[in-house]
Amino acid sequence: MRFLKQSTRTTPRLSLILLDWSVRESFHLLHYLSSQTTGRDQFEVIFIEYYSRIAEALTQFADQVDTWVLLDVPNSCIYHKHLMYNCGLALARGEIVVLCDSDAMVKDSFIETILGHFERSNQIVLHLDP
Repeated sequence: MRFLKQSTRTTPRLSLILLDWSVRESFHLLHYLSSQTTGRDQFEVIFIEYYSRIAEALTQFADQVDTWVLLDVPNSCIYHKHLMYNCGLALARGEIVVLCDSDAMVKDSFIETILGHFERSNQIVLHLDP
């Protein structure tokens, strides 16, 4: 496992875990996250790559990624999504954790909506499907 970037955020309210296994060609979710109505100090972005690829398309949004990890699993191994989730969960500092596809499209109120639901009740599991 290699860290390309490690978060300096100490108390984000929300941790967003994004995964890739050398298949994504676009990381436009990071573009949408850059224009959220919630302050950037309220959430962190953790990106987990299963193999060793440093996606050129992701480097365009490197300023939006707080923690960037390459698991460096050999290419001969089939990806294991739960291993990536477990790594992201171990690194998450937020009290709320969001698992999201790296190529999702969200509104500028995405983070605000999630935080709002948990402010009303913290005893929930929230599923958003646009």
